[in-house]
Amino acid sequence: MEGGGKIDGRGYHWWILTLLEPNKYLTNQNFRPHLIHMIDTNFTKIHDMVWKNAAQFHFKLDQCHDGEIYNIDIKVNTTAQINLIKKFSI
Repeated sequence: MEGGGKIDGRGYHWWILTLLEPNKYLTNQNFRPHLIHMIDTNFTKIHDMVWKNAAQFHFKLDQCHDGEIYNIDIKVNTTAQINLIKKFSI
């Protein structure tokens, strides 16, 4: 992945489900998607990107070797998350 791009995970709807009744709507928290999940990669280079509002993790690596990751800007709309917590708190 090379620079200049932005990936918006639009995690807002997943955050609502997690706050409402996670056992009813999400039988397993691991079903929430990761923004980027790399498995079994070699010599991968990722840089100069913006990642925003993941449903779960912004970036997950499994069995990845000899890669470079740099100059990544990770953003989360914490105001939206706080408002959801206030709205759905008992």
